[in-house]
Parts: sequence; structure tokens; C-alpha cells
Amino acid sequence: MTHVYPGVWRLTFGKPEEDTPVRYAFRPPLEEALNALEDLPLPDIAEALDFTVTKRGCRIIAPMDREERIYGGGISTRVFDKTDRRIIVRPTDRPETEEGGSHGPCPFFVSTRGYGFYLDTARYAQMYFGVTNPLGAHDRPEEQKEIVASSAEELYARKAASHKTMLWEIPTAKGIDVYIFAGRDISDVVSRYNLFCGGGALPPLWGLGIHYRGDSAFTAEEHIQLAKSFREEGIPCDMWGLEPKWQDQTYSCSYKWNLTNFPDPAAFGREMSRLGLHVSAWQHCFTHPTSPIYEEICPYSGDFKVWQGAVPDFTLPEAREIFQRQQNESLFSMEGFDCVKLDECDHQPEGDAFWSFPESAVFPGGLDGEQMHSLIGPLYQQTMAEPLGKQNRRTWGLVRETHAMAAPLPYSVYSDSYTQDCYLRGMANTGFCGQMWVPELREASSIEDLYRRIQICLLGSIMVVNCWYLKMPPWKQITTGPNREYVKMPGHEEVTGVVRELFKLRMSLIPYLYTAFNEYARKGLAPVRALVSDYSDDPATYAVDTQFLLGDRLMVCPCLTGKSAREVYFPRGTWVDFYTGDRIEGGASREITTPIERLAIYVKDDCILPVADPLPCVGRDSVFRLTVRRYGTGELPFTLYEDDGESCDWQRGAQNTIILRKDSETRQGGYTGAPRYEIGARKDI
Repeated sequence: MTHVYPGVWRLTFGKPEEDTPVRYAFRPPLEEALNALEDLPLPDIAEALDFTVTKRGCRIIAPMDREERIYGGGISTRVFDKTDRRIIVRPTDRPETEEGGSHGPCPFFVSTRGYGFYLDTARYAQMYFGVTNPLGAHDRPEEQKEIVASSAEELYARKAASHKTMLWEIPTAKGIDVYIFAGRDISDVVSRYNLFCGGGALPPLWGLGIHYRGDSAFTAEEHIQLAKSFREEGIPCDMWGLEPKWQDQTYSCSYKWNLTNFPDPAAFGREMSRLGLHVSAWQHCFTHPTSPIYEEICPYSGDFKVWQGAVPDFTLPEAREIFQRQQNESLFSMEGFDCVKLDECDHQPEGDAFWSFPESAVFPGGLDGEQMHSLIGPLYQQTMAEPLGKQNRRTWGLVRETHAMAAPLPYSVYSDSYTQDCYLRGMANTGFCGQMWVPELREASSIEDLYRRIQICLLGSIMVVNCWYLKMPPWKQITTGPNREYVKMPGHEEVTGVVRELFKLRMSLIPYLYTAFNEYARKGLAPVRALVSDYSDDPATYAVDTQFLLGDRLMVCPCLTGKSAREVYFPRGTWVDFYTGDRIEGGASREITTPIERLAIYVKDDCILPVADPLPCVGRDSVFRLTVRRYGTGELPFTLYEDDGESCDWQRGAQNTIILRKDSETRQGGYTGAPRYEIGARKDI
């Protein structure tokens, strides 16, 4: 056992495999931040791990308290609490699975007992939490009484036991490094894990605006005209997405421009940049034979194709250099192209619609197909972020699949998930594993459905409106009938006004969000978290998966379509309605009613909260004019982070902190550029 950092230990069992997420991490641990943390005692579970090598691979058996709850395993949109379940940590293109398959699998789990554990493996680990009992692990005699079942449901129902066991099974491997993380609560545990991963990603300021993706068949002129209409109508927007047909070959990809639709890509980029928009181009990494790099990259690719395209092995510097050279030529060397959407790096491991490479595939860097399925998402993200980092530019993109050690990667996972409860459950789950999740607005069946979907998407890492198959924005049309026919939204001008105000709400919270992400980058605190993360000692939070914490003083409680009211659990303390200033004492659930045009947000009392005048987009010279809200006593100050908002110079000290207190502010640091914030009125609430 090695004590690697305060509150962090590594236990090595058997002979671990070499190709693991830690080996291919994007950044090394933030040692200074880790070493500054309180050194907590080694959790009891570390001394009780029982390791065995089997014919299948290896396994670890661990004790589990009867009241203990387990969370994590990646971004799950179906399952929140992992207790009394079997979870398989593997990538899949089906987001709604009961057994743990995910667009963001991650073998990191946290417990309400104040510890977390990370298995450093790219294998499809199987985790059993309280549903297995080794021979010799006896329950109390009074619990051994025979229960006569009257139905199949009763027969196979989960039965509580006084003695529970965890089983961690890693196929193929004959050893494993297990990292144990201690913490005062789940947030503290996850923060240490995120710092171990290298700290969280910090977006450019424009990355926190609205992201709109246009119809895939649009020409350059159609994109420009729609973008201009946003500016004319006052619809905030910072990022603009191009879907597959910007390329002349898409499944697999050529990374060459479709010159019929985009006759002058450089001029298109300049015009979008003039409109204050950062262009995000869709792609996947499977390289078509017509691509300029195909012949060159084949020797550094796996031995199976996907959609007739080569699969680059991004563990190899040669493959990364070849791929990056083409990306620079096609995109990053031109003005306006700052971000990408990385699709299809997930996997379909089951069913009759198999695609992608098999688990038995062989890659020249040494990985097999199973390992590469787990790692291709993070490796692809690294490959695409590196050239922009070398140009001292931040990026903020979308990705279809990620895995462990993902916190520093500037990409958010998106998927085909579209049910509203899954939207929200993904948001609540994202704070357990150092990953970011983006539910997308794609369409709406009614005005109410449109508003509620926007509200669920509004305050995550990116607000994405994905209209890859819609000629018009969804606030101007609805879907009807079994064939999803599109018709003009009734009263769409009024609806557009409501959408505009919702988008402005996000824009007004950009300074708050920027602070939350700076705390993620510097301290590892997940910006979006489930209630149980901060209130791990409150059993009433253990099942709350349809509301979430945003930063250190906001709680977001979206309402679903078809419901005029919802139940909200208010943790201990006093909470204040963001709009009305009404105070609610915590420690209980309440039914709240929220107008369909409004997203329910509550603020921790006795704090400072900055709210900005909303901008149409965030430019290089944008200044946020702030209203400083003082809630109650206003004793909890607020720290703003001020820098140029675009470069990586903040990592070299070119950043100020501005401490907002009840009646004053203090600016200090190494940023010498133009002020980013203008402090306006102070408002007591």
C-alpha cells in the first residue's frame, strides 16, 4: 500500500496490466492542490480487500455496511443509486441501460461512508454491490427464516441483509491498482479524485454561452442567414455547430470540405467569427480511403475497419501527429474554428445492430479492442485538444464517449437520450465521476414541452440546441403525428420571446458558472452535483435524482412536461427563491409550483451572488456588468475569476481573483488585461 497524497492511497494487487487510464491520462495529478488538503485516516475498507486471481481474470471482495449507499460508475441516465445492483462498466451507444452501460463509463465509485475507490482498468469491470454473498458470510439466524413467496416478483425481490458484500471483477487482468480516496463527504472524495486526474477543465468564457447546431444539409449561406436572424431577434448564441455534411465524405470521414455547400470555408469562418460565433465541426475518427491521410495513417491503425474507414491508434504519437496535421489544415488554421463535436467513439456491444470494431481487434500500440473501446473516447479528445493548446487556445467541445481520468478534458458527453427524467438523472450522476454531461434540446411536441426541455438543459456545462435535422429552430416549429411532421409553432413570436428570456438567464449566470468551473479546475469541486454529494449524512438526499446543485450556492429543480407542480427536497439550512426572494427552511420536502416559462432555482441564504446583465455573446473584450445580490446577512463572500477568457495563460498566473463581500470587493492577482467585470448595484434580498 502506498500513501500517494493526503487522503489518497494506492493498493497494488497481483500484476496489473500496463495499458490503463492512468497511463494515458491527459494531465498529471495536481500535486500542489492535493498536498494542501487535509490528510484523512485510511478508510477501513482498504484493510479488508480480499484479492483473488481466477480463470476469468481477477476479483476483489470487500465488506459493505447495511446502510451504505454507492454511487458513480460514470454517467448513467437510468440508474442513480448503485446499491443492491450489478453494474458493468463498459461503453455503449444505448444510454438508457439498467446494468451500467454508458457513454461515460468509469470504474470510480463513492460511498456515503466517506470514501471512494477507483479501479485502474480499461476492461469491462463488473461490480456487485450488495447482491452477492460469499460462502461463509452468514446473516443473523432470525433472517434465515423461509419466506413463502406468492408471486415471481416476491420470489426474486431484493432482500435486505445484515451482512452485505461488494465484488469487483476485472476480466482478463491478473492484477489491478486500486486507488482509495477519503473525504468528509462525497464532494470531498470526488474533488480528490478530480485533482488526481489533473483537475477539472476550464472552458473559454464563450464556451458557457448557448450552442446551436444547424441543419446538416445547410449551405454556408443558410448557416450565415440563420445566424444573422439570431442577432436580429436578440437570441443569445456563442457556438455554432456544423453537422456531417460539411465534409465530402462522412461515414467514414474524409476531413475534407464539401465545396458544393461550403465553396470558401475560410470566408465562412471569418463571417461567423464576425457574428461573434465559434464554429464546432462534427466528425468521427474513422478515416475514409479518400481522406488525404488514409494511406499514411493505416500503419498506425487497428486491424479492423469501421464503415470502411481506418481506426487510428491514438496511443501512438505518429497517429496523433498525422491526424492533427489534417485537423489543423481543415479547421484549426482558419479563423472561427475553435471547437469540435466528436461522434461515434462509443460502441454497440449488444443487439442486432452491431457496429464498430470487435473486442478481439489488435492495435499496433498494444491495446486490444476491449481496451480501445474504453480508451478511444479520452484518447480522441486528447488528440483534438492538443493542437489548440499548442496555439494557446482553449476549446469547449462535445464527445460521444469518455471514461476514467476525464476531468481535465474540455469536452462534454452527449447522447441520444431524450426522455426528460433521463436528462435530469444524467445531470445528477455527472458529479460523481469527473465527467460532464449535456442533455440536448432537439425538438418539442408542444410549447410546454419546449420550455421544460430548455429548462432541463439550460444550466449544465453547455446549453446545446441540436437541430441537425430541423430547418428551423424548435421554438418556431413543433413535431406532430406518428411520422414526426413539423408544423409552425402556434404563437411562435411569443414563444421566441420566452426562449430568449430563458437563454438570457444562462447568460446572466456566466460569471457564476465561470467561478464554478475555476473551482473545478483548481480544487476539483464538480460544478454540477447531486444533493447527496454535499449532504452525504442526510438519508433524505440518497434517492434525489431530479434536482441538482450548481456551484456552491444554487440548487436547480426543473419541472417535467405535463406536471404543474413537483416535489423538491430542501437540504438543511435556509433556501431563497431566485425570483421572488421567498425563504424556505430546509430539512423537508415541499411541493412547488413553477410557471411553465420559469426554471425553479433556489439560493443558499446568507451569501453573495453576482448576476450579470445578459450579453448576446461573449467576445474577447466583453465586460460583464454585475448586480451583487446580498442574501440575508451576506456573510458568505463570492470569488470571481478574471482573465482573458480564451488563452491558457491563466495556468501561468495571468488571472485575478475578485472577492465580493457585503459592501466591498478586493481584486488581486497577475492578470493585467482590461477589466472583465464592472460592479454595479448591490441588492438586498
